[in-house]
Amino acid sequence: MANNIDIAMCADKNHVAGLHVTLYSLMHYLDVQYSVRFHFFLDKYSAKDLDDIKETLRDFDDRYSYKIYKISEFDLGKGKGLHGNKLSRLTFYGPQVINSQRLLFLDVDLLILMSVHELFTEDLMGSVAGAVSMKTVKYANELAFLNELGISSDTRYFNAGIMVFDCELWKGQDLTRKCLDFMDMHYSRFHSADQTVLNVVLNNNMKFLGKKYNMHCYPDVALTQETGLGNICHFVGSPKPWDLFGEYLHKGYPLFKEYLRKTSYSRYKSYENLSYMKLKRAFLLSKQYLKIIKNTA
Repeated sequence: MANNIDIAMCADKNHVAGLHVTLYSLMHYLDVQYSVRFHFFLDKYSAKDLDDIKETLRDFDDRYSYKIYKISEFDLGKGKGLHGNKLSRLTFYGPQVINSQRLLFLDVDLLILMSVHELFTEDLMGSVAGAVSMKTVKYANELAFLNELGISSDTRYFNAGIMVFDCELWKGQDLTRKCLDFMDMHYSRFHSADQTVLNVVLNNNMKFLGKKYNMHCYPDVALTQETGLGNICHFVGSPKPWDLFGEYLHKGYPLFKEYLRKTSYSRYKSYENLSYMKLKRAFLLSKQYLKIIKNTA
């Protein structure tokens, strides 16, 4: 693997501000001995959008390269996905199509306050993948379904937003096909786009990692540089800091803004240049918005 780190990410235009903060913070804290090969699965990103990414990463020009993959070439399967979005199912394809021995697949709702080489070089102890387990199946949205499959409630359940893969083992066990087949067979039972599929297919084939690699940061909990430093901060739940009115509703926004200011999206306002996609997402998240507003009233 030398000192190159292969990292895959997927994003639509609703997450562009999150993508920029994820990228900038990742490179800012990366050990100087390492460089990154980014593998981007980007939905409806223009040449201007790619130029914006390059501008965000301008201070790290000699430490990264990137490749763009056409999402239209991948079958994302049946069903609606999470909040109408199926892009995270591309996680099934990453370890198969990317030519690397090892791969990080990262969500783009992260603030990375540590060097990801630590995660990339984790000893997986013969497992196909590594991820952080914050809870058991008992607390999963698909509890009843997982129990029907014979997976007990006390089985550890991992968050799929930050994962490291042994690509050779993944390919050797034909896991892309197994994930897709399982998803298409049971898609009507999922609340998540990819997470439960991965938890089932990789059951007993996972290395559970330290919580610093996936520190959950909720909209109603404040986040500071001091509490986040040394962790990969994951903005779980909704709304995200960059979602419509996130700057007023998300308690982690002040720190997010500090890093956003260092990117080409420094002037981003969630309520400007509203698109159909953003309004649709806000509508789909209406229950989450009401919950946050109620808790902060």
